[in-house]
Amino acid sequence: MSQTTTVLVTLLLVVGGVSAGVAALPEAGGVGTTGADTVSVMSHTDNDSTNLTVLAYTDIGSAVSGTGGEVGQFLTLVEQRRAAADSAVVVGSGGEVSPHALQTLVSPEWKPPVAALNGIDPAAETVQSSELDYDESEETGNFSILQTVSNTSQFPWLLANVQQNGTGLPGTQNYTVVERGNLTVGIFAVADDDIDSEADGVLSRNGWTVRDSIETAQRVEQRLVGQEDADVVIALTPAGVSSAEKIANATDEVDVVVSGDTDDVQAPQRVGGAVVTQPDSGAGSLAEIELTVADGDVTAAEGELLETDPQAERDEEWANYIDEVRAEYGFDTVLTQTDVPLDSSGPHYDRETAMGNVLATGVLEYTDADVVVTNADGIRGEATYGPNVTAGDVRSTLSFGDSVTLMETNGSMLRRALRSQMATVNSTTIAGPGIGSQVAGVYFEWDPHATANQSAGAVDKGHGRITEMYIDGEPVKPDDEVTIATNSYIAHGGSDYPLESVADSQTLDVKMDEAVIATLRNRSELTALEVDPERQGRMRRVDRRAAVETVDATTDTVRVTLAMPEQTAATTDQFVVRNRTAGRALAESVSFDDDTGTATVVFDRAGWTATTVEGQGIDVYGRYNDTEYSEQIRENSVLSYAVVNADVSAEQAAVETETATPTETATRTVTPTETTTGTPTETGTDESTAPSAEQTTTGAPGFGITVATVALVAAALVARRRV
Repeated sequence: MSQTTTVLVTLLLVVGGVSAGVAALPEAGGVGTTGADTVSVMSHTDNDSTNLTVLAYTDIGSAVSGTGGEVGQFLTLVEQRRAAADSAVVVGSGGEVSPHALQTLVSPEWKPPVAALNGIDPAAETVQSSELDYDESEETGNFSILQTVSNTSQFPWLLANVQQNGTGLPGTQNYTVVERGNLTVGIFAVADDDIDSEADGVLSRNGWTVRDSIETAQRVEQRLVGQEDADVVIALTPAGVSSAEKIANATDEVDVVVSGDTDDVQAPQRVGGAVVTQPDSGAGSLAEIELTVADGDVTAAEGELLETDPQAERDEEWANYIDEVRAEYGFDTVLTQTDVPLDSSGPHYDRETAMGNVLATGVLEYTDADVVVTNADGIRGEATYGPNVTAGDVRSTLSFGDSVTLMETNGSMLRRALRSQMATVNSTTIAGPGIGSQVAGVYFEWDPHATANQSAGAVDKGHGRITEMYIDGEPVKPDDEVTIATNSYIAHGGSDYPLESVADSQTLDVKMDEAVIATLRNRSELTALEVDPERQGRMRRVDRRAAVETVDATTDTVRVTLAMPEQTAATTDQFVVRNRTAGRALAESVSFDDDTGTATVVFDRAGWTATTVEGQGIDVYGRYNDTEYSEQIRENSVLSYAVVNADVSAEQAAVETETATPTETATRTVTPTETTTGTPTETGTDESTAPSAEQTTTGAPGFGITVATVALVAAALVARRRV
């Protein structure tokens, strides 16, 4: 989730034109705008207004180790805000027990997060899919570990709509009621249908049913108001803001809805008759909502997200506990250095990232695999690491405790696995386009456009295309034998990967984080050449193709003329030439002739030559404005551009430039320069535009190469020997 600055939402009461006991309130215009709070719950006899402060959090599990978020400072924030309130109720929306960086090390595994939660002292917590991880890993099916977690907690765990024969999961309650001053507060929790699939089917497999969340919410709210005399009703729903808003709109008595379990972050906002919020995960922020209650009705509210201050004093009791555990397991041991910041938050869902490259390459070098594929959802931590990379950083990022699994399969399955996670440009569920995986050992192009005749909703995942794909610079054919290393979760079909059907697989006795740690211990540094997604370009987005009209060379430059797609409105100056691995050169200039529909792209001759490989074609990629796609892309994506690709044949790359004066021999190193024009912008996984130390790079996805060398014929090969 993104880090969000403090937002204040003032919710104003508007009276008039309503029935007795109900406040008519204007709708909020969005996060940070003026709006209104809730309709009433139920009339009571008290006439004096009372203030109640609701403090809410979610998904702190990733911060429990003290890496990638500091629970100690978050505990301090909670206590400060609790002390400042006339009367406060603290609630959590799940994702607290798993995953966390100590999950594979500490016995019992659930103890650190429960210790943190007991320090927060909430009135209630809810069960998210992550809370089911331990029972799934133990394959008990009876949720005995969840029940033990509940018994160890000094607060109740809630979940009202997962049932079996009329009873709920062991260790859970449908709701709880607490007294705060002269107010009665009812709290309940409902999950959405995804809780089962996200827990790999552990519920349905063992006879549990996920009942409709809205119907359950309506039933429980009536019980809380009608039988428990609740003045305020709080719903916890770890299912994302969209689901939370549906509950807010469908219920009459719910005053606050706290969401979780997605990348959403939302400051308190009025939706329907309730205030909906979702704080940052990883102890990043605390939602604070102050309700005014009079005669049993919530009449006004103010809300904001309060960020955790990383410089604040840590809660002493928690600090003493967690520091001892961290020291025992060497969490602060520095493994290596990195030139590139390693972001473990959300970008890996959409595009290649530096963190994804480090993790995937770490597993690649540990095993004898050809390719590593890992899922974006397996990368956690909500932090940016560097220049020091510690064991705790890796464990916080790969915190699920999944084992490394080797699978003997073929090129067709590799293509299916990569395609299965794609989100298209017109995806309705995420900010598409997105690739959804992180890889090593393979370079490929992906087309984020739905194929023809897709049914409604089918464009949201896995309906683009994987086009050109290379291992060791060689095209991957459907029947080619390929050894894939992945994690045990997706090897068994998790996240809808099709790998469960691969018969020849072996789960190793090593966790993903342990494999990466073992690799990084042998590296003094990770350079930008090895890690930066702009240099590597493992996953290259292509929206349309352009034809190569001419390739002309002088002593100093190579000029490529492209027949651009007819939908081209304009080109940018962000073009690059790449080979089949990590070799690339940035364009010195780009011009577009609207009359002829052609783009002229000029490259430095030395950079072009260093990028070419004898007998192989190379690719030109560039950003442009597309009259058909651009509006769609800007509406749905953080990457507000389209990408064009042109295949330059081996003959065009080499023969048409051979009349130029040859460059110097292969032993000479390129002088570090960067000659792109215009202001480089934040880029995705496709083409490089950000400032770099070298004009060209020919590094492959191993960590051993630290310099790029120039040669008339440069072969950039992937290092396949694993540690």
